[in-house]
Amino acid sequence: MPESAAQNRIARHAENVMQIDVDREVQAVAALGIEWAEKNETASLLEETKKTLLAQIIAEITAAARAGGKKGLSFAQAETEALADVRYETHLREMTEARREANKARVRHETAGVRLEMLRSLMATQREEMRLSGMVR
Repeated sequence: MPESAAQNRIARHAENVMQIDVDREVQAVAALGIEWAEKNETASLLEETKKTLLAQIIAEITAAARAGGKKGLSFAQAETEALADVRYETHLREMTEARREANKARVRHETAGVRLEMLRSLMATQREEMRLSGMVR
């Protein structure tokens, strides 16, 4: 690419950078941060309640065994049945999906933050170029 064409392309990009609404960009990063926090909260709650759900299912199985006259049901047997329970499997799937969504939201937030820092740097460079060329004091 000839030097003048490259300079023209850079000048066009610099003009575009100076037209960006930084406040809007900051608000977008903040909104993505809030989305991440909310999704992370959901994932964390599901992770923290995994053992609670398992204990509840074990208790149900144990109580049902006693009510049915099965006295020989061990904790290990009840736990094995609970681990195979569809409710527990559903919980694990929801927990995993929620963590995946939280991780994706974090990537979006961090990427937007990097974009904002790049814009700030480009704007500072553009201002300095303008200052050096005598366009701004």
